[in-house]
Amino acid sequence: MEKSGALGGAAANFHKRIPDKSPYNDPMDTGVAEMIAAIEADKNITVHLNSRLSKTDGAPGRFDVEISAESGSTNSATFGAIVQASGFTGYDANKLPASIPPARFAGPWICCRPRKTPPARR
Repeated sequence: MEKSGALGGAAANFHKRIPDKSPYNDPMDTGVAEMIAAIEADKNITVHLNSRLSKTDGAPGRFDVEISAESGSTNSATFGAIVQASGFTGYDANKLPASIPPARFAGPWICCRPRKTPPARR
């Protein structure tokens, strides 16, 4: 279900993204185009563009929904799961007060993963 006419949301317009894999030196591709292609190629996924969920009933494993299309038509469907992605709108940094200094460094957050084996003792 996508309220606009194309999948991907705001991320579809990004040129690159913050890297999440070592060496963290250069921006990475967003991967959005590949995800959209995989969704569109999967016969088990039905995409409804220019639509909104107008009614939901049921429980996990069996949701009865009404889908309202931009054209005004309404369809009923039953789904096993609903994935909600609320999206976002970027903030115009030019609206910040002049008293706030610009950021000097906005580096990526790096999270450490636990090792598969503990380090050898010395």
